[in-house]
Amino acid sequence: MNSKTFSKILIILGLSGAAFAQENRILSIRLLEKLNPTDLKIQSPAGKGVWNEIKLSRGQLWVNGKAQKTASWGSQDSNLKIHVQNLTRIYPGKIILKIKQEKEGLKLFILNRVSMENYAACALAFESDFDQTQPEYLKALGAVIGFYAVSHLHRHPDYDLCDLTHCQVYQGMPPNFDFWSKMISASRVLSSSHNFELGSFYFHRCCGGILESAEQIWGGPKSRARTGPDEWNGKPLCQDDGFYQWTSSTGVENVEETLKTMAQIPPLARLETFEIIAKTTNGRNKTLRSIFMLPNRKTREIRENVPRFISEFGKHFGWRIFPSNWFEIQKEGNLFKFSGHGLGHGVGLCQTGALKLAQMGWTWEEILNFYFPGT
Repeated sequence: MNSKTFSKILIILGLSGAAFAQENRILSIRLLEKLNPTDLKIQSPAGKGVWNEIKLSRGQLWVNGKAQKTASWGSQDSNLKIHVQNLTRIYPGKIILKIKQEKEGLKLFILNRVSMENYAACALAFESDFDQTQPEYLKALGAVIGFYAVSHLHRHPDYDLCDLTHCQVYQGMPPNFDFWSKMISASRVLSSSHNFELGSFYFHRCCGGILESAEQIWGGPKSRARTGPDEWNGKPLCQDDGFYQWTSSTGVENVEETLKTMAQIPPLARLETFEIIAKTTNGRNKTLRSIFMLPNRKTREIRENVPRFISEFGKHFGWRIFPSNWFEIQKEGNLFKFSGHGLGHGVGLCQTGALKLAQMGWTWEEILNFYFPGT
């Protein structure tokens, strides 16, 4: 790599001036919201301390049998163990608990205060499926994970990020944590004062051969991510991924129920039409149209954003039906059948493509410059 190319990469990345400049930057991550626990145990420090019994009961937080408004354990240098239901995890940093009123009722609100670098190391392990075989790929992905985190601070009103795919998968400290920390440290570059729009850095599992733009998917600002064919020497980089092409099916009643909930359609209405009416420039679905026959024999047409529909459908019927928003619809009897491409939104770094480049001998800097060209 020549000096001009490397200088351009410094401008693109600016890691120490952006994502990892402030080593003491602390993130607030909400934990275990999906499990919605009403009781759990916390050991502080992990493996050595006593176990604390926590319960949500009678609208109050109880810690070891005593009612409290809030409770906390650890510091930024701590590791704490949480046991809830059938899982046990170790988290770096500090754990804070309180009771929070949400639309579904009172919930146990569990917050992890963790350093940016420890968060990124944990997320990297889970987002890469713990595969340690291609360090250059991991360094590239780790940089994007850090960029994403720092550009999405306060994505939720009361905390920075959740621990789900809505933000980035974060399940505490993985085995061989030192390895993942080294990958994050290795993806830092020389100090740079260049400023740039961090929000343009995204990643996904498999693009299906075509990269999409953030503007097309979310209507956001113009990003630096490359769009169009994700190929090298005329071959799609992710063509060997199991989600490069996919098929799925679900009952008409499942689609009908999801749409009724989203648009407040009467329970006895019947779904007559379900089709895509708008696509992105690169072929992903943007808008769907549905027509319902109402009990009074009148029809009602609704139009929905496809990513929103997929999100609502997934919450009720699982995420395997719509791996991506790039698919065609065919109705056969009481089933909707879908044939599509890719896993994820298709914006930014394609993980399968980046892994392929690393296997071909590319460095992490070259991989990042491939997916996020300089401007």
